[in-house]
Amino acid sequence: MSIANYARNSFFDNDDYAFNAVPKARVEYNEVNPNVYPLQVDLIDANDFYVLIADVPGVSRDRLTVSVKENKLYIEGKRKRKVVSGDDSYLIANRRNGVFKRLVNLPLDSDPQSMTAKLEDGLLVLTIPRVKKVNGLKYVTIA
Repeated sequence: MSIANYARNSFFDNDDYAFNAVPKARVEYNEVNPNVYPLQVDLIDANDFYVLIADVPGVSRDRLTVSVKENKLYIEGKRKRKVVSGDDSYLIANRRNGVFKRLVNLPLDSDPQSMTAKLEDGLLVLTIPRVKKVNGLKYVTIA
């Protein structure tokens, strides 16, 4: 049997296959998406405090909410789509836009009431001090 008897794969015959397919494979953009996507975060143990870093590129301060209830940290916000022109036609749409939420259970020795927040270069950085304990006891200041 010779190799010439096998059928050729037409995919390899067309060198520009991928480039010719792109204009036909446009993505319809829809910002009103009922799905809420989770925010990507890192929680770092830095001895005397914890640091939580969240990726929030393109999100302004007024579109972010950080709240705490019973050692549960809630981060919510909305990333808006960047409009280039009125009749945008997406060839690739990988960046997520819309509402995002994240719930993080903080360690029991954290002090979320003394937490500080900073938004810089597309990162939300939360610094959460630890509660100071002596011999496993937490001391409460009496006023």
